[in-house]
Amino acid sequence: MFKDIEFTRLRDDNKFGITLKGVEKSKHQIKGSLHFDGYRGAGVIANYTGRNIIGEASRSLITLDIAEQPKARLQHQKNFGGDRDWWWRTEFFGQLLEQKIFIEGENVDKVKFQYFQFDNQINRNLSSLKSYAGLGVKYEYSKLKPTINPEFNDNILSLEQYNFQSYEIYTHFKHSNFNDVLYPTKGTQIQAILSRSFHNNVQVSYSDPNIAEIDVAVNDYTKLNLGIEERFTFTAKLTGIVDLNSGFLFEDNTEENDYLFSTFGYGAKYFLGGNIIDPRNDHYIYPGLTESELAVSQFIKVGLGLQINTTRNLYFTPHINMASVGFGNFDDFIVDVFSTKGKWENYDAPSFLASVGTMVSFKSPLGPVNIDLSWVNSTNNLRFFIGIGFPINQSN
Repeated sequence: MFKDIEFTRLRDDNKFGITLKGVEKSKHQIKGSLHFDGYRGAGVIANYTGRNIIGEASRSLITLDIAEQPKARLQHQKNFGGDRDWWWRTEFFGQLLEQKIFIEGENVDKVKFQYFQFDNQINRNLSSLKSYAGLGVKYEYSKLKPTINPEFNDNILSLEQYNFQSYEIYTHFKHSNFNDVLYPTKGTQIQAILSRSFHNNVQVSYSDPNIAEIDVAVNDYTKLNLGIEERFTFTAKLTGIVDLNSGFLFEDNTEENDYLFSTFGYGAKYFLGGNIIDPRNDHYIYPGLTESELAVSQFIKVGLGLQINTTRNLYFTPHINMASVGFGNFDDFIVDVFSTKGKWENYDAPSFLASVGTMVSFKSPLGPVNIDLSWVNSTNNLRFFIGIGFPINQSN
């Protein structure tokens, strides 16, 4: 809030200037909200924001998603430099989920999925509130366990436990000048991330005694993510949407006895699926698939949509999405990227993935309400999604 206003005469050009003196009401802010979606159920988000608690020009966040499938984030950010355009951020994020397992497009089982990430980055604003670039290092840990003890009821994968750990260093660039947070009508959003792993480890144990346990380092990799979304204003009520995204994974050459990342590196792959932005950077929305349904090593995705604002707070968005996806190394994928012969539900050869549907959205007092109905190729039914309110999503 403004404390007072001063008018001053500038000596050099004999003009008047204005000085605004402001003061923040409180260093401590506590907020809460409700949310629900068809993937993860209902939850209550509690958020604490502390400003200038640990140093000047800093912000500290504690966010808890209190739910059957809970999430938590602890983050601290500090701006520095003469113009405060440099900033450092460190973040801890974790979630405990139940992940569906799909075979040939059908839900056949469910596992407990635990995910933890530590991310530390330094960035510089290129255009205030619009774009920045920086460097970072992160640690990721993924753990899969069956929801029912295999001693009592074995699962489709004969899995007892899967653990994957990875360390990465990366550089990234992000830009957004969308004119709205929820349903923008114009603007461009760009993201580019180049990351390099420097240590990976996988541990797998099976309920079947005939399958040997694994506890080894897998080969390192380089990942390249590129994405752009453009919103065009056709009329006051019509907005065109073009969304292009790609992710490539380049495995290091392996020695004869090395374990392949493409086989055991599930925890660090790209995940397609869902209508909600997941806090993990390697997750991409794909209507018609359930959240994180499809794990791939390579993909190129194109999305087209038309946002129709029928009334002030009601939107209809028919959309079509197409993707070429790969499950092995980059060389095998790029040869067949535009002439895929596999079926994506088999998780083997490069495949074509497509969905067509419509989303109905409403700005409500609880936040956005989104209802989507989409069809995906190689499935025999329509997929339905409903989401209400704001879940925890990615930090930007």
